Amino acid sequence: MKFSSVFTLTTISTLIRVMSGLLINKLIAVFSGPAGLAIYGNFMSLNGLLSISGSGSSQTAITKLISSSNIKAEKISIVLNSLIIIFTLLVFISLILLIFPTEISNYIFKDPSFKLLIYLSIPLMWSTVMNLTMLAILNGLKEFKTFSVFNMLIAAFPAILILIFSEEISIEKIVFSYLFSSILITFFLFINLFPFLKDLIMSSRFIQASKLSLIAKFGITSLVTGLIVTFSILIFRNMIISSSAEGLQYAGLWESLFRLSTFYNLIIFSPISIYFLPKFSSENSFSIRKNEILRIS
Repeated sequence: MKFSSVFTLTTISTLIRVMSGLLINKLIAVFSGPAGLAIYGNFMSLNGLLSISGSGSSQTAITKLISSSNIKAEKISIVLNSLIIIFTLLVFISLILLIFPTEISNYIFKDPSFKLLIYLSIPLMWSTVMNLTMLAILNGLKEFKTFSVFNMLIAAFPAILILIFSEEISIEKIVFSYLFSSILITFFLFINLFPFLKDLIMSSRFIQASKLSLIAKFGITSLVTGLIVTFSILIFRNMIISSSAEGLQYAGLWESLFRLSTFYNLIIFSPISIYFLPKFSSENSFSIRKNEILRIS
């Protein structure tokens, strides 16, 4: 698929994500005010933090290694070894959330009464990580059209469900909407990738220490970067909340501006990263990579 086609599909997907995000932010602002928006922002930061930690940021490794291999057995081995790392991290993080829900709620939301959100973040983390992993496989297989369609669904489903509940919006209903839509997407992604994933059932012989080490090395840089960025946002938002009696209001306003800038960056950079990572991974020649960049410039 040409870059122009990937750019169009990814731009449409990103615009849907932007419009869905703006709609959700608007509904929260109307029903819960800036304070509700700040709580929502902290929950989304928590979800991002858990998704990054639970996946070990292995999506880049999966996309790169799958796209650079022409042997199906090798691709299956990459996915299997990645899943071993991912499941280990998910189980470990889930146990921490189950053991310390009050303490985590108090730190994230400045209120221990939001324990339910901590419990709900566990299945949301699992489904989100599975979605990210299967999307990385699609990207590595260069199924750009399917990749973009599922990204559109991931963006649109929560907004549609939240609109259904729009007569009475609460943070709990918003989280339930994200959870239900995420699980639904997981199911559809699995069905779509089943012809590829079914070989995992009989592929225990593909477990390799060298592959585990390689995937971990790929993931560690993205993991550290992602954790630093997400923690920084969370800490900064909490600093705003603690700054004054109106801290929640100010944090909500900052959240709105932050999300607008994030959506803008997605429109610009998503098509480039989605197209070039698998493209360059499958091309070892520097001149071919250079020509590809010049061709679309």
